[in-house]
Amino acid sequence: MDYKVDIPIVYMIVYYAVRINIQYNNTVQVMQHFYIGTAFTKMTSKERHELRYQRRKYKRDQKVKERSEQYSDFESVFGTIALVKGYKKTSKASKYRPRTQIWMNSVIVNSRRESNKIYDGTWKSKGFNSFNIFERGKSRDILSVDISEKGIQNSFCNNCVIPIIRPHLIYDNGASMKGKGTDFALDRLEKHLRDHYKKYGRNGGIFFFDFSSYFANIQSIPLTDSVHKKLLDVRMFKMYKLFIDAFNGNGLGLGSQVSQISAVFYPNRLDHMLKDDLSIHGYGRYMDDGYIIYHDIDELKKITELFYSKCEELGIIINKKKCQIIKLNKQFIFLKTRFFITEKGKVIRRLNRQVSRKERNRLKAFKRYVDNGTMTYREAFLNFHSWLLSLNRGKSYHTKLNMIIYFNNLFKDYGYYWPIKIKNRKHKLLLHLAKTALLSARTQYK
Repeated sequence: MDYKVDIPIVYMIVYYAVRINIQYNNTVQVMQHFYIGTAFTKMTSKERHELRYQRRKYKRDQKVKERSEQYSDFESVFGTIALVKGYKKTSKASKYRPRTQIWMNSVIVNSRRESNKIYDGTWKSKGFNSFNIFERGKSRDILSVDISEKGIQNSFCNNCVIPIIRPHLIYDNGASMKGKGTDFALDRLEKHLRDHYKKYGRNGGIFFFDFSSYFANIQSIPLTDSVHKKLLDVRMFKMYKLFIDAFNGNGLGLGSQVSQISAVFYPNRLDHMLKDDLSIHGYGRYMDDGYIIYHDIDELKKITELFYSKCEELGIIINKKKCQIIKLNKQFIFLKTRFFITEKGKVIRRLNRQVSRKERNRLKAFKRYVDNGTMTYREAFLNFHSWLLSLNRGKSYHTKLNMIIYFNNLFKDYGYYWPIKIKNRKHKLLLHLAKTALLSARTQYK
């Protein structure tokens, strides 16, 4: 049966359905009622694009809504069982502290009490324990969370915030997520360099950037607005805002798990601008450090201008002393690791020389502590063993050998280095290195 179509009426239905934001299912029903095959063929390209965009946007909004409802169950996040699991996870690193031991002795009773306070809306943060640490010669202000709040934040992040936020992050955002970390970020950089060489060789450059005082300069209002678009539940968002407002609007503090996840998510618009809008494959970020790889230096400079303007829009302050463009035929350092691309396209990773120099100074300090009795030889040995295993992320055969010889010479009165476990090929390499270093030390100090 043939139908007669009034094309302006169909246009009007589509136009007003889009303008008044009718739900997609209703729009489809209206269009199916009036649909004739020639109707869509005579729509303009702009109208078809708009209709597709509204369909995709509706599907995305539905996924966000379903995900928020799935992970916003109050009992599974702030119930007694969930809080007990959170406290057990967070107490592993501080079991030696008296405050942690007292709290964990009555963890079920304490979890029940904290859960009731959250349900009643009377729970309040107990503040932070502030102290300073010196890391790589730089002073950092740490705001440590009390043990009574650590379990709550752990359960809140693992059961609610991370499952809701993680699907919106780019894959190359490699910090503070399960399955990711420093090794992940270094592997992704190596992958991007290989992909770049297959297309463009060693032409182009890489732009390294660094955010200045990143946690302290994060603005709370834009952050909470961005999270509120993903975390739709009213009570869950109220708890999230309670954790953020505890810093009194002065950025975020190091030492809080909510702060870590928020810092990962905050530049998400910047990440998607570079990945999606500019279609830059060679982009990655590890918290406040990142890189952009491009085959044209002049175009890369224009991209950096867009990068600076977007950071200014988000309120992110750039440390321009650490921002630089390096040609890909030269060596460069990212996350304490030196990278170099050979003429044949092989990506070589080596450790930064400062790493072994600092480890030598640390071993000297351990030697003094062992002589004074403030540290046992086994503790110094285990520290050195773990450091050696961390060198597996790059080519470091000779570095390991020299450091084992140095350790054996330094602690020759107490014993020699010997690998603890022979599990796999990497440990067997350490065994071979230990044998070589042991023979060298014995012949030198007979």
